[in-house]
Amino acid sequence: MQVSRLDARIEAQIILQSQARINLLLTAIEMEAFRQFHNRYPASLNELQTLLPNDPFSNEPLVYSLSPLLLYSRGNNCVDDHGKEDDIKWRGFREET
Repeated sequence: MQVSRLDARIEAQIILQSQARINLLLTAIEMEAFRQFHNRYPASLNELQTLLPNDPFSNEPLVYSLSPLLLYSRGNNCVDDHGKEDDIKWRGFREET
């Protein structure tokens, strides 16, 4: 069975999307540990003071915003759409109490 170029590109995109979700999860775990210790989320990812995985699409850090609370990968188009459009978002944040 021969794989077409289109199939190979689709497969590569699926792999990158999966890696982005894994990287978001790993980063979110670090953020939650920080929140448990400090009773707040970090002001920036640098405040976590740990080596974090990059966005697999851009090979740059994942995008994080404290207000509104948002963590995302740039997604297939490699463009920062501010958590919209093609971006892959982490949706598992807990409400601050």
